[in-house]
Amino acid sequence: MISHQIAADHGGSIEVESRVGEGSTFHVRLPTQGPPPGDEMVEPNSEG
Repeated sequence: MISHQIAADHGGSIEVESRVGEGSTFHVRLPTQGPPPGDEMVEPNSEG
């Protein structure tokens, strides 16, 4: 769940394919560019 949230926070996704007896394949997709202008993540102010 944590990995899914990190990918989603960056505009990406994680998909899983699973087959009994064969294993699972995870597809992690992340954008090659940053967020669109005005959609940047704002970090909390660390100053008191």
